[in-house]
Amino acid sequence: MTGQAAKAQAIFDSMGRLTACYAFEADVAEATGDRATADADYLRAIALASSAPFAYQRRALALMKRGQPALAAMRFRDANARGPGWADPLKGWGDALAAQGQWQAAADKYEQAVERAPGWIELRHAYATALDRVGKRGEAKKQREAAAS
Repeated sequence: MTGQAAKAQAIFDSMGRLTACYAFEADVAEATGDRATADADYLRAIALASSAPFAYQRRALALMKRGQPALAAMRFRDANARGPGWADPLKGWGDALAAQGQWQAAADKYEQAVERAPGWIELRHAYATALDRVGKRGEAKKQREAAAS
């Protein structure tokens, strides 16, 4: 991420076959614009631990940055299925739905995420925005107040 890809690669090579390493290696490839390598590394990470949410989450974040919210929503859904207690996939799923203009569905995902991470300020603001978009101004105000406290 800081332009030291060769140093990062040396670290990844020394770590062996770990899901997080493949996912982070994919993140580095994505940051350098090497989408083909990133895609292959995300798939390796997912294949290595297909029952864990982490690699699906990292892949979804990359798809969001690429401007592919519909595909990202599917990967966030996959991450949520494998880690239903995690707030992060739900927040990301809400972001992906919001990016597609599906504000009520986004609000529903944000609501589920807030149940898991009530102190996450950015999440509360995203939830408030979605609520505003569907005309629920009072509920949006409550989310902003919760974020401020």
